[in-house]
Amino acid sequence: FAVFFNQNSAQIFTNKEVRQALDLATDKETIVKDVLKNFGSVLDSPLPPGAIGASVLQEKLDQAPYEEKLKQATDLLEKNGWKINEQNKVRGKTTKKKTIRLEFNLATSNAPELEQTAELLKQMWEKLNIKVNLKIFEIGDLNQNVIRPRKYDALLFGIMMGRDADPFA
Repeated sequence: FAVFFNQNSAQIFTNKEVRQALDLATDKETIVKDVLKNFGSVLDSPLPPGAIGASVLQEKLDQAPYEEKLKQATDLLEKNGWKINEQNKVRGKTTKKKTIRLEFNLATSNAPELEQTAELLKQMWEKLNIKVNLKIFEIGDLNQNVIRPRKYDALLFGIMMGRDADPFA
């Protein structure tokens, strides 16, 4: 399971620092513990253990405690011009043309584990003054009207891997 960012739908995801800050502000261990009751593993790469190339990518780059990662995420956004709007408390960045708000929709299915994970992600990311709107769909509706036409800003979803270590599925 992962969150997929659609840069064509939400331009904020074209900013590397935004994606990095969201990753830093995601307490993956809490999600595994609270949602999956420790029946899962934290991954820091798109490749699961056993996949070709996973051993190189699976090394954890940052072992810092969550509160320190949250501070790193805040500092990263501040350094790159994402300031908190005092009226609505949502971060934004002013360019020559306009002000971009750090706000996006997170779509997922109505499976209890995914709904609970989406809510935790929303809470974690809002600590950075990012506005996250949850969009919960029935699985058929999600597949046909959201995933297939790629009508999402961010998508919390997963795939089932077989015994074959090839992640191409």
